[in-house]
Amino acid sequence: MGSTPLDLAKFNMVQSGEMSRNAPCPCGSKKRYKR
Repeated sequence: MGSTPLDLAKFNMVQSGEMSRNAPCPCGSKKRYKR
């Protein structure tokens, strides 16, 4: 299936390490990105 530009942007943020420790998970689960 295809990826939307928003999905790609979220993936790139995770890969580049720009997510803060308490940032919400980009998958939309409302959990914290890191524990």
